Amino acid sequence: MLLEDLNWMEVEEYLSRDDRIILITGACEQHGYLSLLTDVRIPMAIAREAAEREGVLVAPPLPFGVSPHFAAYPGTISLRAETLLRVAGEVVACLHAQGFRLMLVLNGHGGNKLGELLIELANARPGLRLDWLNWWQLPEVERVAGRAGVDQVLDRVIGNLSKGYRQRAGIAQALVGDPAVLILDEPTVGLDPSQIREVRALVRSLAGRHTVLLSTHLLPEAALTCGKVLVLAGGRLVDFDTLPGLVARHLPGRAVPLEEIGVLEEIYERLVHPPPPAAA
Repeated sequence: MLLEDLNWMEVEEYLSRDDRIILITGACEQHGYLSLLTDVRIPMAIAREAAEREGVLVAPPLPFGVSPHFAAYPGTISLRAETLLRVAGEVVACLHAQGFRLMLVLNGHGGNKLGELLIELANARPGLRLDWLNWWQLPEVERVAGRAGVDQVLDRVIGNLSKGYRQRAGIAQALVGDPAVLILDEPTVGLDPSQIREVRALVRSLAGRHTVLLSTHLLPEAALTCGKVLVLAGGRLVDFDTLPGLVARHLPGRAVPLEEIGVLEEIYERLVHPPPPAAA
């Protein structure tokens, strides 16, 4: 439920049954090749999800934050900390006067270090409870970041990370919400050997808690990573089994160690381009 979608009478009706509201603080600053409003879009997306799930009202975001170090980049709009605190404080005061009593400030920018000061101002208002939360400190974010091994780079712009860390960040994003099924497309492509091993180990570690569908043309990766293999050719499923099962069926009598990473390529060739039948 977004404040921008309602008229004043609908807000009045909301206040007759609920007194919660989410406030968004962010920044308009350079983020490399990402949007200048990245620090607004992320907390806003989280707030929208909360609004749909909990029926809580979300106020329009405060789009400018404390970004003095990036002020030279065109498009960055920076406020002084005291200016942002005064604006946020007046927003809180106005909403409190209207009857809102539970407020969550969801912050999207690390430079906005106003939490304790804003809470102190709010405590002077009777009946008001205000909490400040940086979105990257949400328990779910910390859980998936730790699982994917990106917890040490949460304060970094993803475009400045190595390819391996970007792949890990993509997996962490997919893990948000603890989905039963994960679909990963070529997660090791373009990585160096060390990064390949790290991402491969990460994908294998997800087994058991998640069903992972790994799409790849790198058949050795499927052999080293997956418990079962689906072989597709021309849009058709031509076989499906464990790797030992495929070896037994298509390479009968061959003593093939499963560590031989080229074995799945040979099986694929036999399935897609079968040898001609032997002459009678």
